[in-house]
Amino acid sequence: MNSPTGENYHYKEMKELLEKRNKLVHKPEKLNKEDLELISEEIFQGDILHELTTYLKVKKDDLVSKIKNLLNVWLDVKQNFSQKVYYFSDDFRSDLYKNAQNYKDVKFITSKISGVDQKSVQSISSNVMKYSDNTIAMFYNEDNKGIYVTGMVSADAVEKTNINMGKYVKQLTGAYQGRGGGTNVYGSGFVPKNYATTDQLMKDTQKHFFGEENEEV
Repeated sequence: MNSPTGENYHYKEMKELLEKRNKLVHKPEKLNKEDLELISEEIFQGDILHELTTYLKVKKDDLVSKIKNLLNVWLDVKQNFSQKVYYFSDDFRSDLYKNAQNYKDVKFITSKISGVDQKSVQSISSNVMKYSDNTIAMFYNEDNKGIYVTGMVSADAVEKTNINMGKYVKQLTGAYQGRGGGTNVYGSGFVPKNYATTDQLMKDTQKHFFGEENEEV
């Protein structure tokens, strides 16, 4: 990528970077290998500063930092691409259901997820849930700030178990100075760093729903 202050510039490549960055961040379930490369070779002739600042909706003084930010985000997400691909794969979903526990004749899934942002975890959860009407799923995602908890319950599972996922997540995270909430079919919460470990939260979930024994499906 050439300097944005030069006469010639890969303008189409800049547009490509923005589009692929947005896809990687906002639509990770639609990722493919082409999203990991910038392939445009079109050279722009003219007032590139005007075109770029208009397209990116920034002032000229902020242009370089805006481009660097776009590139850094794209590179960060690109680094975790293979992990995201796995989380959206049939293999991942199959492993979850194979290792699920039986809770009142409902598949109960618990899983750690790492290397992805919380928005991606929500997309991963939804992707897993859409393959069954008889499932409860809880995902635990840890980063340098703390632990995020995401829980989902299918319609059939709500009727069978009478669970309120939002209420449970609030209870779980609140026990460790965290926060959470939601509805009967969806809950999300956060526990600050150093107040609990992911294993602790998963163990608490196990005790809450199953007591001390594991009933494997």
